[in-house]
Amino acid sequence: MYSRSALPQLFFLTHIFTNYQYNVVINSLAKSGGKDAAKEAEKLLGKMHKLYEEGDLHVKPNVVTYGAVIDAYAKSGEKYAAARADSLLAKMIHLNQMDPVTNSDLQPNTYVFNTVINAHAKSKEVRGVYKVHDCHA
Repeated sequence: MYSRSALPQLFFLTHIFTNYQYNVVINSLAKSGGKDAAKEAEKLLGKMHKLYEEGDLHVKPNVVTYGAVIDAYAKSGEKYAAARADSLLAKMIHLNQMDPVTNSDLQPNTYVFNTVINAHAKSKEVRGVYKVHDCHA
């Protein structure tokens, strides 16, 4: 059996992949609760953006991708998890507003907003929950 940290590396060595496969790996990292899983998930998100910008249209991050990375932070217990969740939500909104047609798949949904709220609830940052509410309103 492979260790959790070896799983993403094995995946990328053996597959030609799309955003679906990336989302599966990122979601697995989120569910693992492993040390640095959220950071690894965010690195994969960054890699997806880079590949997409280089012309690989099959790896474009979407609302599922961002939701999984935000969920990884919400479950991480890391000190700045809520701030990272906020930052990712803000990036989604920014990208969607910059080009609503191309980035229609980055429109935050109820799951994403609830996951950001969850990240704040777990961090005991009550003020952050109101900030998310204001962003959604």
